[in-house]
Amino acid sequence: MWRSRIIATLVCVVSAVCSFVWQPLEAAAPMGKTAAKTVVDYYYLLPDELFEVGRKERKLLLDPANRPVIDIAHGYLLAPGDGAQPNMEIALFKKKNGDYVVAVCQKDLETGDTVLNFFGNRNQRLVKLMGMIPVRSNSNFVYKLPRTGTTIEANNQKGKLVHSFAWTGEKFELLK
Repeated sequence: MWRSRIIATLVCVVSAVCSFVWQPLEAAAPMGKTAAKTVVDYYYLLPDELFEVGRKERKLLLDPANRPVIDIAHGYLLAPGDGAQPNMEIALFKKKNGDYVVAVCQKDLETGDTVLNFFGNRNQRLVKLMGMIPVRSNSNFVYKLPRTGTTIEANNQKGKLVHSFAWTGEKFELLK
């Protein structure tokens, strides 16, 4: 009888220790080489060159006090800048094979231009994708990623819609 109690206690202790050890590893998973599942995971996997802050500070940009917009269900994230880091808008576009294209829009702090980049998953790393929109990127455009839907808008500096790009499941097509 006392042996079964000791064994039960040991099982509980081992289980608790294992869950304690694995929990921090799961929390750190988005920073490593792992399959991303949410827009937040992709945010942490973005290349360092998109950030003016270090990897540890990326988490601070998503602090609720900074009022980020994190819409997991729609694959959308808006991380407000902090003075050194510009605002970053991210939207996920699902491909027909189940992978995602990650669109990242941010304002260049030096020039004031809005920069639109696309990334795809290759061997658990995000790599830059070229030629995703059918019109050459223009520094005069102000891009707006969709929080819902699958159409990217390109407006002129006055806010007038110049182009719309609709996602087909593999690429963007020009609507306007």
